[in-house]
Amino acid sequence: MRTLKPYTENADGLWVVDGMEYPPGYRPGCLLRTSKAGDPAGFPIAEEQIEILPDDEIERLAALGAVDWSSCIRRITDQNGFGSCAGASGVKGLEACEQAQGNPDIALNHLFVYHHTSGGVDGGSSIDDTLRFIQTDGCASEAVWPQSKGFRAKPSQAAYDDAAKHKGIEAFDVVTSAGFKTCLLKHGPVAYGRQGHAILAVQCLPKGKIKYANSWGDWGDKGYGIDNISAVNWGYGAWCLRTAKLPQTRYTFGEPS
Repeated sequence: MRTLKPYTENADGLWVVDGMEYPPGYRPGCLLRTSKAGDPAGFPIAEEQIEILPDDEIERLAALGAVDWSSCIRRITDQNGFGSCAGASGVKGLEACEQAQGNPDIALNHLFVYHHTSGGVDGGSSIDDTLRFIQTDGCASEAVWPQSKGFRAKPSQAAYDDAAKHKGIEAFDVVTSAGFKTCLLKHGPVAYGRQGHAILAVQCLPKGKIKYANSWGDWGDKGYGIDNISAVNWGYGAWCLRTAKLPQTRYTFGEPS
């Protein structure tokens, strides 16, 4: 069982990771990636699949506010103290992709995924393990397997049957800052790790900034925050997400008129 690196607690009992203080009741839960970028058995490299925008074009489109994937997010997840941030970011990306496709708004339970990727122990999980599980097994809805069940209880057969309806997602390994920004502007939201935490980037902003959806309830700006692209920790990884059912012509955003 992989464990979290030994983070520290300050005098107030709050978790501190690389100088970032977590809010009361929350702690780090993102583990280092278990796969290597470029592994033939892993995820395709995004930068090998798409045309990377030049820096000046990235800045121009970012200043226009061309694409904001938060428009496809209907609710902000709350981990409720579990180390389930990787599950929350991956499942939130799945929900956003389903909304981008025009599917009905269905709330999914990320703890269904965390039950499997954590090994039943609240020791965190990695983003790539999360995405692999979503691709193969999916994620059950809140209506069938609610978050109130926690993550330790074995899901019902009905939950597994329901999860199979929500797994049509593709994930592309993002390995450069330029690729990260290009994906946000042209292809999809990006799940990534930083300072022991996994979050979902939803918008490329000017001057190296990114907007992200968090999983700490109403923390920040109604659940959203602003990060620096330089804060991405490639040891945790970053993955651009899109639904496999969505035609590329609809998924790729054109430049606003």
